[in-house]
Amino acid sequence: MFVDVQADFSEGSTLNQQKKIFLSKNTYHKKQQDSIQRLHDSVSLPKQASHNEERNSDATNLEKVLLIAARMYQSPMTGRIGHGYAVDPFCTHAMSVTASVDMYLYHYRLHITSATYPVDATRIHTWWWQKAIASETLLQIFVFLAAGHMAMLQSTSGVSSDVIQKSTRDCLHFRIKAIQCLNGLLRDLVRGVADSTVLIVSTLLIIEALNADFESLETHTQGLKTLIALIGGLEALEHMTLNTVYTSVNITAALRNSAPSLPILPHFRNQILLEPTVFNGRDIEYKCEVPTALAQLATRFHSAVWSREMHPSINYRIDVLRRLVIHHELGKLSSANTVSATDNDLFVLWQHQMHCIHYASDTPNLNEPIRLTLLVYLFMRVSRLGNYPIMQYMVERLKMSLDGISYFQTTAPDLLFWILLIGGMASQGQPSHPWFVLQLGVVARSLGLKDWVDVRALLGKFFYADQPGDMAGEDVWNEALTGSFRYIAPNPTA
Repeated sequence: MFVDVQADFSEGSTLNQQKKIFLSKNTYHKKQQDSIQRLHDSVSLPKQASHNEERNSDATNLEKVLLIAARMYQSPMTGRIGHGYAVDPFCTHAMSVTASVDMYLYHYRLHITSATYPVDATRIHTWWWQKAIASETLLQIFVFLAAGHMAMLQSTSGVSSDVIQKSTRDCLHFRIKAIQCLNGLLRDLVRGVADSTVLIVSTLLIIEALNADFESLETHTQGLKTLIALIGGLEALEHMTLNTVYTSVNITAALRNSAPSLPILPHFRNQILLEPTVFNGRDIEYKCEVPTALAQLATRFHSAVWSREMHPSINYRIDVLRRLVIHHELGKLSSANTVSATDNDLFVLWQHQMHCIHYASDTPNLNEPIRLTLLVYLFMRVSRLGNYPIMQYMVERLKMSLDGISYFQTTAPDLLFWILLIGGMASQGQPSHPWFVLQLGVVARSLGLKDWVDVRALLGKFFYADQPGDMAGEDVWNEALTGSFRYIAPNPTA
């Protein structure tokens, strides 16, 4: 259309305004028609049954298009990203996301984050996702960790060997890709020496320690120390990165039964808001009613006659863990219980303290077996990491600490019963499992225990909290009663 622009000024403001309105309406109408056609083509409206229906008005077509679009987005978003649609439709990830990768990322969100962080896992997962979405290395780590975890679950679930082998091959493939990405990152002198790189290496250390991969663990431990020194020390790291570093240090110490390789920084400790309440022995006022069974947690450690033989340092840490476990269990039962951003750090601090102490094992004593059992309990029942190969090393160490088992049978048979049942739960699929179950049966008979109700009441006075759908404790008890063992395939090393 030809428009005489000069006439706009000569014919007055009224005509000028009318022309602007006319042009605006026509432009808007054309854009509307183009948008309708594009949306119409993209959702592929069904062909009309008759010629007359093809002549429906633009308004009718638009209504149908919007209806189809609305139906597309009314599907519940509880599935994984891309579920039912194109995977990663906006290309937001730093790597190509296939259907297989998408499945593993969903598995990671569903299982791994909640296991690593007992409290407020959803918020923590969001933080990790913000870090990973722009980091191909972290995404590769997430995928290979999820594939390995899936293979472990499949190996104990009666899944065909072909399916397990597929998950295991994927785990190895993405592990190689992750290491290649990390090596490329470390060759970059600018990006390599950064907080994000420390986060990546610490995450790899956690995985390698859980999988008892001693060779890779040693290599990356030295690499982590070098990176931390280059970046300016632990003080230069942000809080969540420090949390990850200390988690890797704790899990490595649990695997080796050694002291932590790095100290806790005072400013990291001071950032934990609940520290004065939980660590200084004050009473906690919970915002929901504490179930009776949960209120009995760990009370036996103070009421039994044998408690006088316990070292004060182990008594203190039992009190702290009692508060942490109750807080953790109440958080799962009721949203009314306050959750702080630093709650997970409390578990990190407690583990670090437990690895800093060791008790002489040259003579039978209660302290070292209690310390080891508490760590096994935390890994298995709070962090839910019992499926990983590290548990075999922790359980074997626990068995060795019970070398003078006759001393326990005489001095503290109820304590021994709890230790053996936790060991039996943690040793499923391991060579030491029959030993724990057979000894458990002997102690149960000496205590006169005959049914699970009595057993559950006794366990609750040590450390044992019910978890919906988890029958591991009752299964071990039934094995001890019958003297028969369920076969559980060994966990593959990821």
